[in-house]
Amino acid sequence: MEGRLRLVFKSHEEKLINECFERLGIKEKSVPILKMVHGGSGAMVAELFLQDRKMILKYTSSDAGVELYRNAQRERRFYKYGASQINIQSPTVVAEFEDSSFGIGLLMRSYQQTPHPSEWGHHLIIQSLTQISKLHAMFWGKDQEIYRITGEATFQPKFEYQQDEVAKSIEAWGHVYSIKNLDEFAITCKDNIMQLMRNLELLESFQAGHPSTLIHGDFHMENCLLDEKKEVMIVDWQSPKAGAGAEDVGNFLARAELYGNPLSANEYITLYKQLLKNQLHVSVPLDEIDQICHAKRLLLHLFWSPRYVLYYPDHVFIRVLEAIQESSLALGIHMGSGSSK
Repeated sequence: MEGRLRLVFKSHEEKLINECFERLGIKEKSVPILKMVHGGSGAMVAELFLQDRKMILKYTSSDAGVELYRNAQRERRFYKYGASQINIQSPTVVAEFEDSSFGIGLLMRSYQQTPHPSEWGHHLIIQSLTQISKLHAMFWGKDQEIYRITGEATFQPKFEYQQDEVAKSIEAWGHVYSIKNLDEFAITCKDNIMQLMRNLELLESFQAGHPSTLIHGDFHMENCLLDEKKEVMIVDWQSPKAGAGAEDVGNFLARAELYGNPLSANEYITLYKQLLKNQLHVSVPLDEIDQICHAKRLLLHLFWSPRYVLYYPDHVFIRVLEAIQESSLALGIHMGSGSSK
């Protein structure tokens, strides 16, 4: 029975691929499928051998759900209207379609995976920050150009997590501290964490008044691949939006720490500021960039880390607590009061 279900499922996937090919104008009848993945984005991703090279077919069904389908629309719009304008490394899309009754499909070249995030060294991090700073410099304060790509209103700071989700994270932190030995992991105590969790809106306020640009929205090491020249390219453009560019950097740092990479956050924030300054050739609000990087890093560690740290080695948990303390101090937040100096 199980084997029969697998055959039915495989047959269904092959039918979807053939229907995508029809809309993409691909004439080949027999295409080897090398790998099939159903990711968290809600898309079906197939690695194929087509036209004498590896290709990626990414398909999102029209009934995938409102937010998932909107993400797929953003990604298609980025490749259609934005990628050709941007002087950074991003995947080459060979063909694409949007059919409201069927879904959205992207056929793009396949690229090499980067090492596990814990194994990333200085060279790869520099390449990635160079790419993202180019993006931010190119769209710095250009609301009309950003709107053409995102199709959404310009950046308005707002608290990004619903209260029920905040409650889940508070509960998760309580569980983490009930499992871990507090004497052994006393870098940041439970009461401080809980106070910060109840004042997350404060972290959003650090973005107010900062020039907006086009941001990736989900910039981290696993969304970076390598091309034929071993150069980093940024992928998974489902969340581009108007925002403070330093958000991307704070997200990148927090995710790297959660994966166990021992990078120095302040070193790479300084590097990003220098890269941005060199590319903009205008005055850059350096102190604001520091604050936004640390606010985003802190926000992600407070909100997401408790859901994962119990699955990782203790040194990752220690690093997360250190990062929370570092970013709180950098922002002038009194640990235990939740207020800003």
